[in-house]
Amino acid sequence: MEKEVCVITGCNSGIGKVLATSMARQGYEVVMLVRDSEKSVKAFEEIIRESKSHVVRLEYVDLSSLKSINEAVKRITERYNRIDVLINNAGIFNRKLERSVDGLELTLAINYFAVYALTNGLMPLIKRTHNARIVNLGSKVQKYGKVLTDTHFETVKYNGMHAYANSKLLVLHFTWLLADKLQNTSVTVNCVHPGAINSGIFRDYPKWIQIILGLFLDTAEDGAESPLMLATSSKIHGVSGKYFDKNQVNIEATARFLKTNSQEIWDQTQRILNRIRL
Repeated sequence: MEKEVCVITGCNSGIGKVLATSMARQGYEVVMLVRDSEKSVKAFEEIIRESKSHVVRLEYVDLSSLKSINEAVKRITERYNRIDVLINNAGIFNRKLERSVDGLELTLAINYFAVYALTNGLMPLIKRTHNARIVNLGSKVQKYGKVLTDTHFETVKYNGMHAYANSKLLVLHFTWLLADKLQNTSVTVNCVHPGAINSGIFRDYPKWIQIILGLFLDTAEDGAESPLMLATSSKIHGVSGKYFDKNQVNIEATARFLKTNSQEIWDQTQRILNRIRL
């Protein structure tokens, strides 16, 4: 029988690495979508050793580049004929403004546009699999975010926390609208805030701040529990379009969504990506 396939982004450290190890240990063929680096190779070797699995694959991608994402999608499509689980875990927090190779604000490029482009690119393989699941990593800070359609989702005056909150709010809207578009399929998609985790996302801060933050944050193992549940648990079979705060559905966030035109967000995202492709 074919092995179930799980694609995970950003799994060379933190929550993603724990998730990749857990999914491999459960028998999934894990595709690690990571940057080409020594860190990724080391993580790959550690995941194989810890999971005792020999069906873990490295697939290099630069999630800040639409071209790189499209090339990775093409390679995965050529190699696999199914995807059972897609976990969009990769994310960054930038204190200072940076731009991607495509000219997008880097936080938005990796945290949101990459999720949109990768998920839609892999959708034919996902739809081919009965009861496939998509898990998007969100954050509680989304409640402070705004959807800035007038400025192509970018903050007028860059603020790292605002940009991060905005990107996670956009991921939440993407989750809700995608769930609506997938109603007539067996595919489910949910978004989860895994908790305040001591991970590489704070690497842009000075070392002393990282040490202090680490005293108050949960471990990557703790953070992996809720996305792992959404990826594998029979208890949430058929559940879609929900925002989980750890293991609980957040009703307040859903009520907020109902007041917003997510289709407009979807359409503008597609227009921005279409311009990049030209």
